[in-house]
Amino acid sequence: MPFALGAGSNAGDTTGATSVIPGGETSCAGDGNAPEQVWRFDAPTPGILALTLTPDAWVSVLHARAACATSSSALGCDPLTGQQTENQLTLTLGAAGPVDVIVDGDDASEAGAYVLEAAFTQVVCGDGAVTGGEACDGTTVPGSCVAEGFVGGTLACEADCTYDTSGCLTQICGNGAIEGNEQCDGTNFGTRTCANYVFEGGSLTCNNCTTISTASCTSTCGSGFLTANEACDDGNLAAGDGCSSTCTVASPTLEQEAPDTATPDNDDGAPNTLNAGDGPLVTNDFDLARFNGPFSSTILIQGSMNVAGDEDAFQITNSTSGTIAVRVQTQGPAGLASCPGDTVLTVRDGAGAVVGSPSDDSFGTVCSALVVNLPAGVTAFVIVSDFEDNSAFGPYLLQLDFP
Repeated sequence: MPFALGAGSNAGDTTGATSVIPGGETSCAGDGNAPEQVWRFDAPTPGILALTLTPDAWVSVLHARAACATSSSALGCDPLTGQQTENQLTLTLGAAGPVDVIVDGDDASEAGAYVLEAAFTQVVCGDGAVTGGEACDGTTVPGSCVAEGFVGGTLACEADCTYDTSGCLTQICGNGAIEGNEQCDGTNFGTRTCANYVFEGGSLTCNNCTTISTASCTSTCGSGFLTANEACDDGNLAAGDGCSSTCTVASPTLEQEAPDTATPDNDDGAPNTLNAGDGPLVTNDFDLARFNGPFSSTILIQGSMNVAGDEDAFQITNSTSGTIAVRVQTQGPAGLASCPGDTVLTVRDGAGAVVGSPSDDSFGTVCSALVVNLPAGVTAFVIVSDFEDNSAFGPYLLQLDFP
């Protein structure tokens, strides 16, 4: 039976005692064969138990367990080392109950008289002192919101002496860092610039860290780069070519549907047929005999997917002596933001074979854009179709920009 350990000084002597702990104690020192005495302290409440063991000229070891016979219940251990003349343990007890305190020797030859002192401090939540397992107590809050993983704010204490993080912040608008669900902060837009919103220059503006404004982004009409606030941009300021000098649509050329007795509005005559393995972008029902053009200079064309399965074909030719890059894109009557349907652009050579990769969504919209590198004297076909070739929509605008 263990000795009853009370607060204050408790005298004992391990001389003639035996090793009473099953398996011995080797968790922090000793060989597990030294004589031992066990004391039991009954904690009345959660609190702090401070233990001091003063041996009479022998090498002692002080350790504690929640249950003497269970080594896995060890609460702490302090061996006597160097010039140390006493062993000390401070145990934080989260609940009332027994604690077994073992007075041990470093080996079988270490034994003798000793004094074991015990002092217990009850943990009282609400007394303003952070003790035991308390995180805080009243207005005494030793931590911080940052230490708890937040970016700032005020850490408080709950009535049960645990942290109250309701005043902590996951984001602080105005500190220049994009945090939480912020879209921007000050001049910090992450990697985004006006170009991400289809503008040529200028600067983004952050509104209360929640929205990004493009009001200060800029574009240049006639640059050939279609921006978000332009309905068209054909690379010049000339009139009469479908795009005015202010980059608004002005009387575009109308796409013509080829006659077909079965489906008079359908250029290809066979809606919604796909090559096996081609996926939703490439169709196989293009007819070389049905096309608009040929076109060899910049032009803006208006067309429509008049029926499901419609494909509009436009022949482009290079009448120069060198290779040219023809920029092709679809848009809506009011610009990129108004595409009436999910367009796909495909380029085919003079024999009808697909050249390069089709273009589906571009500029963050359902419009499409690509560049055709056209050698001298070569003819190609630009095909406009619906994604999966199974919907009707319109009108759309096709811009062909020749250098």
